[in-house]
Order: sequence, then structure tokens, then C-alpha cells
Amino acid sequence: MKTMMKRMIFAVLAVFALTVNDARAEMPQTDVDLISQMTGADNDKVLQALGMFYDLHASELAVQYADEQLTGAFFAVTRAQRNNAAAQKIAELQQAQKDKSAQRAALTQQNQTLRVRLEELSGVEFLDNLMVTPEAPLNAPAATASGVASDLAKARSEAWTVLETAQKALQEERLVLLDAQQRYSEGQKVPIGNHLRAMTAAELNFTKAVSAYRLLEAKIATTTGKSIKDVLAGL
Repeated sequence: MKTMMKRMIFAVLAVFALTVNDARAEMPQTDVDLISQMTGADNDKVLQALGMFYDLHASELAVQYADEQLTGAFFAVTRAQRNNAAAQKIAELQQAQKDKSAQRAALTQQNQTLRVRLEELSGVEFLDNLMVTPEAPLNAPAATASGVASDLAKARSEAWTVLETAQKALQEERLVLLDAQQRYSEGQKVPIGNHLRAMTAAELNFTKAVSAYRLLEAKIATTTGKSIKDVLAGL
């Protein structure tokens, strides 16, 4: 649901970019686009940039998750005050809110630092948030692959297992959220905020798993003499 929404938003922005001539119109949203813009860069530099690019994707979701947690903490304090909760309980909730605010500030700073480092390395400006989550491969890797070192083949198999687990968890969380939203729309008492946060957490784990797998495939490409761009485009 959310991935589809992101793609729709990106499509609209892509059309808009045709009429806007600025740095943001050229900001890559996929790893393949990033590589295309790093003309002349060697494999080591491309791999380093890809690692930062994937980390930035995860960072965007981490900041979003922190935002959602902070919102939940704010409403928890509001409810406690409205219900005349004990002073100690309110104080504990207010402290939790302050802690989450500090966490969000730290994650935002990490995001900005990572963004600047990636810009310096790749020569590409990242002025907006990344919206298109890295694509999960359509097919499982072959059990054996010609020219792939055994340690890399094992790492790829393990990364695929992690990816499958994260993808299954995301699909299950999506169904839970859809059910919760349906019941909420019918006027039932549902902790919808908790479900939304759980969905973001699942998306974050999935993004990390996809990114780790794609980066590993990029590394394997360099050891087998293949084009990193072509390998990633074919996943």
C-alpha cells in the first residue's frame, strides 16, 4: 500500500521535474539512477556511494518512525492530563516525550550528515527525501553461481533469508493495519497510532534487508567482472 503510494507520488514528481530546471530534478531515487550519474567513478567509489545511498533510505524511515513515536508520546501526555492521571505518571510520560524528542533530533542530524557525505562522494545533490524504497529482487539467487566465491555465495543466501523474513513480516503488518483501519472507520476503538508505527518499523526492517541484499549483489558483480549497474537493474 505505502510502496504503491510512494511510486505514484514519484511518478507525479517525475512529470513535474520536466518543467523545473533545478538540482532537485536530477536527484536519483534509485540505485541504478545514482550509478548512472556517477560517470567515470570506479567500482570502489560506486560501492561506497551505494552503501551511503541505502543507509540514507533507512535513515529517512528512521526519522519518520521517530516522528511517529514522538507524536504518540505527545498524545499519551495529553490523555493523561485530560484524565487527571497521577502527577508522577504525567511526569514519567513527559520525560518519555522529551527522550523521544532528543532521539528524533539525533536521527535528523545523522540524516543530514549522511546526506552531505553522500553528496560529496557522488557529486550528486540530495536536497529532498528519498521516496522510492529499493526494490526487492523478484527471484531467489541460484544455489550455485559460476565465478562467485563460496563466502559471498553463502552471504548472499543468508541475506536472501533475512530479506524473505522481513518481506513476510511487512506483508503481515500491512494486513493487520488494513484491518485496523477498516475497524477504525467503522467507529470501533482501535489503537491506530500503534498500528501505523508498527507498519513503519516493518518498512524500516524491510528496507534494511533489501538494501543489504542489493549491496551484496553489487559487490559480487565486481568480483565476477559484471557491470554493477546492469546487475542491480536486473534484480
